[in-house]
Amino acid sequence: ANICCIHIEREGATVHVATTDGHRMMHAAMPLAFPELPADAREVQSLNLPKRPATVLASYLTDGADCEVRVSGKSAVFTVGQLRAVVKLADVVFPPWRTIFPVEHKHTCRIPRRDLQAMIDRALAMAESTSHMAKFTFTAGAAGSGEVSLTADNPDMGVLHDALDKGVIMDTGAVVSSMNAAYIHDAITH
Repeated sequence: ANICCIHIEREGATVHVATTDGHRMMHAAMPLAFPELPADAREVQSLNLPKRPATVLASYLTDGADCEVRVSGKSAVFTVGQLRAVVKLADVVFPPWRTIFPVEHKHTCRIPRRDLQAMIDRALAMAESTSHMAKFTFTAGAAGSGEVSLTADNPDMGVLHDALDKGVIMDTGAVVSSMNAAYIHDAITH
């Protein structure tokens, strides 16, 4: 089944949004004001919004714009300002996103976003063009400081070594991981 959709799930007063393209998954949660539901309707409620309608709706959701959603069967009506869109919901089983995201993390590293984005941009310029793979090393320093180093290897162009320590906070230890720099770039950008 095609799972490239936006999964929207209501649980009590919280809305969870998860999305995947089959290679990467993102999740966000936000408390929202909802009308009180009857006791028998308080379980988890969800819908799967296809990518194209989600993209169109996102273009109308400017800062401060309210969106009203009404679901009936296999379709939903989204109202944003003067726009009213009727959308056929995706009839797919979305992956169990709650089990995919780790509950606990052994290490935590905080990196200034702009500095990391510049580092990733340099890696993408050098990384192999089909895999975009880069090797990241996260290392703890003294008193909570840390360093992020990155290596991107391209057989045709050479090797890029880059490092960042200004503003990096790492709890303990060291972690080495190869990741797709294009995926990291997309996550940071959006």
